[in-house]
Amino acid sequence: MNVVSYFIYIFFIAEIQSGENINEICSSQVLEAPNGSKSWIPVVDESLKPVLKTCFDSLDHAISMYSNYAEAAGFDIRLTSKKVNKFGIVQIRYVVCSKSGVPKKTTFNPLEHSGRKKKIRNSNFKRCDCKAGVKFRLLKGVGKYELYDFVEEHSHPLLSSTDMCFSRKRRQLGFGDKMLVHRGNSLNLGASRVHKMRTTCKGGYDFCSSSTVDFQNFKRDMDKYVVDGGDAQMFINMMNNRKDVAPNFFFDYKVANSELVCTFWADEAARFNYSEFGDVMSFDATFRTNRYCMVFIPFTVVDNHKKSVIVGAALVNKEDGENYIWVLEAFLRAHGKAPLLVLTDQCLAMKQAIAAVFPNSRHRLCMWHIMDKLPKKFSTELLNGTSFRKEMNKIVWDVQLDPEEFEHKWNVLMEEYSLSGDKWLQALFNIRRSWIPAYFKHLPMCSLMKTTSRSESINSFFNSFSHYGNTLVFFVNCFDAALDKQRFTQRSLDHVTKSTFPKFLTPCKIERHASDIYTRAVFNVVQMEIYKATWNCSIENVESEGDVNSYKIAHKDKASNLKCHHKVVEDKKQSIIFCSCNSFIRCGLLCRHIFKVLLNTNVEKIPEKYILRRWRRDLIPRDLQHTRLRYGDLDEEQEKMFNEVLSTVENCLGRLRCHKEDLARFTESIRILKKEVDVSFPNENASSSKVNTIVDLIGVSQPDNVEVYPPTGIRNKGCGKGKRLVGAGEIASNKASRHKRLCRSCGKLVNHDSRNCPNKVT
Repeated sequence: MNVVSYFIYIFFIAEIQSGENINEICSSQVLEAPNGSKSWIPVVDESLKPVLKTCFDSLDHAISMYSNYAEAAGFDIRLTSKKVNKFGIVQIRYVVCSKSGVPKKTTFNPLEHSGRKKKIRNSNFKRCDCKAGVKFRLLKGVGKYELYDFVEEHSHPLLSSTDMCFSRKRRQLGFGDKMLVHRGNSLNLGASRVHKMRTTCKGGYDFCSSSTVDFQNFKRDMDKYVVDGGDAQMFINMMNNRKDVAPNFFFDYKVANSELVCTFWADEAARFNYSEFGDVMSFDATFRTNRYCMVFIPFTVVDNHKKSVIVGAALVNKEDGENYIWVLEAFLRAHGKAPLLVLTDQCLAMKQAIAAVFPNSRHRLCMWHIMDKLPKKFSTELLNGTSFRKEMNKIVWDVQLDPEEFEHKWNVLMEEYSLSGDKWLQALFNIRRSWIPAYFKHLPMCSLMKTTSRSESINSFFNSFSHYGNTLVFFVNCFDAALDKQRFTQRSLDHVTKSTFPKFLTPCKIERHASDIYTRAVFNVVQMEIYKATWNCSIENVESEGDVNSYKIAHKDKASNLKCHHKVVEDKKQSIIFCSCNSFIRCGLLCRHIFKVLLNTNVEKIPEKYILRRWRRDLIPRDLQHTRLRYGDLDEEQEKMFNEVLSTVENCLGRLRCHKEDLARFTESIRILKKEVDVSFPNENASSSKVNTIVDLIGVSQPDNVEVYPPTGIRNKGCGKGKRLVGAGEIASNKASRHKRLCRSCGKLVNHDSRNCPNKVT
């Protein structure tokens, strides 16, 4: 059930309850004794008033009866004394007015000062020794509870109908309110914001008795329940429960000195996504997602809609080679195969782990992170006053260059600007096989990701759901909410592909065929290639040698108004066609040059061998995209009925909102049903109900034995505790940005003075 549905549900129930209570609350009769004291007797419907010697099937029904009477009369109740036999059965139970008893004595002097703050005197008290209440006792041999004492008079005024919203019973959170607090936490919405949304949807504060503090207190109680129960152990138990319910759910963890060190998990949908789209993978670390400062590592691939999807996630307590090796080994156990290409930033620990665990995979460094350092390494005169930056970007990002061409152009550029001796550029050239596109040209799908921007986007996406104060249990709930949104996006894109029709740009039948096999996002790319093949490309020369035809294709670039030439080779005997631009290998889609040849030979369909499965539509099974039901958190049939009731009530309210009489009849029918529910399911004990609700919401209970504890003493670069760790590059950058001043020792504008000048003679 979504959050909006709960808002509607709560609003509707509130309307029924508020209307019902206003009709039942009556005035009170005031009696004055000869000594001047007053007492108040509620004037309520006789059917609600307790009757002596009435028997009840259970103590819950008895307490519920008096609670309904108290609400109609205008006061709150409190459970007090009880007598329990040796079998744990309650024999006697007292239910009194909430103002029963005497106020506590003041234990401090309000005029005393403690430090700089003055203690505020609390002069208000609620108890006034009211004697109103009822007493129940268990009848021997019958098993029923009898009302044997009833005091009707109160020693204080009773609440009016307009003030009943401030009563304790009305302020108690219902299950829908608690669900909203929990769901809001999963969406990184604080309790205060959730309360504002709930108040607005209910129609104002008159219909919302619970305060912001009540919502905050329940959020506090949930956090305390998890922390007191052993957060790490509850997290492990939750994941193991998912493994029991969903056999294809993978989860593993590592413990050292009874503390959680590493953990990795991937559900069935993530494993399926990796089996289809796991040729190129990127992963990066993000921080401040939980209160223990464990580093969160999502693994990202590109799906058939060209969207980023998660194929696994990990938490580690430290970014070192040992932890990364364990995580990648767990990744290999979950998915069974290594990716062809792994993309990361320049983290040395990641590099060592990839080489150790994925020896047959190519490791590629993020080009953006490397090129972003260019302004920090060279002067603005060189970068802005010359064409060095433009020429550098041109040879670095060019996907058409061969390794020999790149090396030649690099050396020419270095000689032109006299940078052959620069250590940083020489270091980049030495690792050119790890980041320059020319060295990945013949690797399948190498152009799918050249930077870690997708990983950083995923990190930002998850950080919008999570909060640095989350426990591990609630972090998983936030992760599930983010994953649910991501997979709903997949479903919506599938729906768009199936239910809509593209606007064709050419009369070619091959364009129609492409729209039938590809997802809409991929088709848009292929369609543009077909369009440019039709109107922008031309065949300048054809050479035939047996069954092999060689085409010289000219393509006019509108931006530069220059012609580019590419060679397309077609082997009809082996049904092979290849272009010198290498587009099919780099991104898995045919280029405009090949489409020009296919159109010239009247081919109406894309050859089957050039249609990659990863780009096809209807590839992901629909049942894998429902997160909560996959984990077995809810009974599917029960969830369906629950949502059906909510949608039915919402539909009826929408139709009857302008018909007062019909709405009144509908409301009366709901009231009758509510009374039947109250009889069958009376209110439970408040403390046990709160614990049971928390367990239902978070999906795991406190363990009997705690063997694994959360990590302590984590000091990673993004932990945010105290003074964070700063790298040498950032220190140098900060020094360079400082305001320079004149040093009297060396006579230069620098970042030091005569006291610490390196040229100072000692």
